[in-house]
Amino acid sequence: AECELKDLQELQREAEALRIKTADAEALAVRTAACRKWTGRIHNELLRRTSSRKAGGTTKLTCADVEGLLAEAGTLRLNAVEIEQAQERLSDARQWSVDAARVLLPPVPVTPEVHEVLKDLADRAENLNMLLDEQEALDSRLSCVRGWLGRARAAMADTSAEWQLLTALVKEAKGSRLDLPEV
Repeated sequence: AECELKDLQELQREAEALRIKTADAEALAVRTAACRKWTGRIHNELLRRTSSRKAGGTTKLTCADVEGLLAEAGTLRLNAVEIEQAQERLSDARQWSVDAARVLLPPVPVTPEVHEVLKDLADRAENLNMLLDEQEALDSRLSCVRGWLGRARAAMADTSAEWQLLTALVKEAKGSRLDLPEV
């Protein structure tokens, strides 16, 4: 029957304490171990926020990986709050992909509103802690905008900046489809 991990663990402890050695007890131990492994993987690879130092060493799950884990939870007949959390995370990731596609495929001109959308998408991606298809394109686009803004603001603040530098920045902005007030 469908049950929670803690119930499986309690039954297994009782079986071990009573030294029950039957096929059912062995099946219970296998199921408990599989559920424990599933729960650990969900927490370690999806639900737990990783520090920036550890982010490079962990492999992020894709939407397909999460779907597989949810299917596995169904075969384990596990009743866990983590299933609902994983489903929510998967739904959020799918919505993120739809939102990202609107501004990245093909890249729309970066207006102040689009710049805010790009920053919001970057923040949401960080919270999802998943491998998203458009993540690299988003990071590249946002990095380009931030880099250009930094150089443009520095050039405008420098009263000795030559007009050629400002002209080159405007040309670069037009080539990168930046439509910001700084342009």
